[in-house]
Amino acid sequence: MVKKIPEKYVILFLIIVLLISTWGIYSNPRTVTKKDYDWDYFYLMESASRMSISEFGEFPLWNPYKCGGMVLFSHPDSKFFTPLFFLTLIFGEIISIKIEIMLMMILGIIGMYLLSKELKMSQTAGIVSTLIFTLSPHFMLRVVTGNPNWLTMLLLPLTIYLFLKRRYILVSLIITFIVFYGGSYNLLFFVLALGYVGIIFSKNKKKVIFWICMIITLSILLSAIKTVTFIDTLYLNNPRMYIKPQEASASILFDSLINRGTDPYKNDFVIPGLKYLKNKKTYFFVQYNSYIGLIPLVILLGGLIIFYKKLWPLLIALVLSSFYYLGNNTVINIYQLSRILPLFSSIRNQTSIGVLIIFFSAITIGKIITFAKKKFKIPRLTIILLIIIIALDLIIINTGILSGVFEKYINNQYPEEFKFPSYVNQSSKFGEYGQFLQNHGQIICYETYPIKSISKNIIDSVNIKGNPITRNSDLFRGDVYLINNETTEIVKYTPNSLEIRVNTTEETTLVVNQNYHKSWKSDRPVEKTNRGLISVRVTPEDKIIRLRFSPTSFWMGMWISIITAAAIITFFILKRYNEKAKKKMENINQKLNKLFEKK
Repeated sequence: MVKKIPEKYVILFLIIVLLISTWGIYSNPRTVTKKDYDWDYFYLMESASRMSISEFGEFPLWNPYKCGGMVLFSHPDSKFFTPLFFLTLIFGEIISIKIEIMLMMILGIIGMYLLSKELKMSQTAGIVSTLIFTLSPHFMLRVVTGNPNWLTMLLLPLTIYLFLKRRYILVSLIITFIVFYGGSYNLLFFVLALGYVGIIFSKNKKKVIFWICMIITLSILLSAIKTVTFIDTLYLNNPRMYIKPQEASASILFDSLINRGTDPYKNDFVIPGLKYLKNKKTYFFVQYNSYIGLIPLVILLGGLIIFYKKLWPLLIALVLSSFYYLGNNTVINIYQLSRILPLFSSIRNQTSIGVLIIFFSAITIGKIITFAKKKFKIPRLTIILLIIIIALDLIIINTGILSGVFEKYINNQYPEEFKFPSYVNQSSKFGEYGQFLQNHGQIICYETYPIKSISKNIIDSVNIKGNPITRNSDLFRGDVYLINNETTEIVKYTPNSLEIRVNTTEETTLVVNQNYHKSWKSDRPVEKTNRGLISVRVTPEDKIIRLRFSPTSFWMGMWISIITAAAIITFFILKRYNEKAKKKMENINQKLNKLFEKK
């Protein structure tokens, strides 16, 4: 019998491969990508949350710098409410996100390796499976384009492992973390994969659906502080803007599995980078990428033919995922059918399911190698050689993707004082994050979940225009002003609140140059102007008007989350107490039995 390599050395090897592959991210911790892509979007969201806490000591509910005023905490992409946000408070948004990327990938390695053991793969097969999934160029491209919340998919193997081990509370906590980390968009894929793998590999299949439902319910209750607020402030009022499915075909899918393109800034036109050309059409490489490599693909296809009787559940998963990926180019359009279901309509790019194709491929390849090793007596040295080839291939591709990307320095020093933001049109020199650092807010911004008051101001599929008037406009009358032109000024400002001094001799309207939202409250009714700005009717008796952004749903969700968390803690305390009491009673009974035996 061949002796296994100590697991600590296996994990160490995988982490070393990871560090080499991702060195382009960490070689200079203070740099950002040369081209912003979605990083600009996430840096603004992260820094606005940090600013609300560190500068004003308040919960980051409202972001006045985004689109002329947007919800912040309840936005599905907001990643503030997690333990990892302490890294942002300590190191700032640029360094902290890089640390988070490393933590996610290490957890992905550990989780995938543990899952491979749980699924009875051989050690070497488990290493292959772990490499293919956790070091897939898919995740490196997500890093380049600024999708840090997408890396929560790396927690999928660990979550499935804990589910198979019946650690259902921990599974709920991970799903809750993903919601708080802004991973809501990929959470549907996450839960579908968890449920499917749980069903095919669980020992007690009858109870799997019950426990999946319980986990989802518990996760919703724990994350209610965000999910209830999101549903109230965004989803019900204005569901996500619909974008028609991306074009896909069998040839594109096949190409995405083996395409080794390493230059993310190649073909710099229209929207720069992350594309490849096929049949004279442009495709966004990051959204299509499902790379596993040519050799793993040959193993996958050959193994499915030889061991189809043992692997048919995984084959079905791969077929269904591929059909979803292909969208309109299948007999049954699974993507379009799924959009009937709640939340599924928010999935903009059906090809994003490529991450599940990679995951199911990695598991299937691991099982194939395990079966083939037994059936064909494949020498261990052959598998080790395969591991080296796959590891080198992934290192070459990933280092190529990250080469020359994180090279731009940005002075992310906050202003001495944050005041009511002055609004500007989108600038070619500064993105949303750059404008924030100058205490400017952009009214033209990237946003696919706009609030209702600006939902009709659509510029294109992802850009939208806020309602505020820019300071360089002839229409600008002030950050706050009275319709009758009498005097007014801001006495106190925070992102979530305003204190405004008014001086009027007649009843008139106070206007705040910021997007209206129904959750802005005051002692007087808060209304929307024709332009979609915040307004309040005032009288000569009014001297100070206080406005605050306070969604009722936030407080309701907060209490649901607190009560649920308290119930879980109480359950474990009582369980622990009962276990101790039971053990104590057993000891007493043993002593009494010994005493009676002596008599």
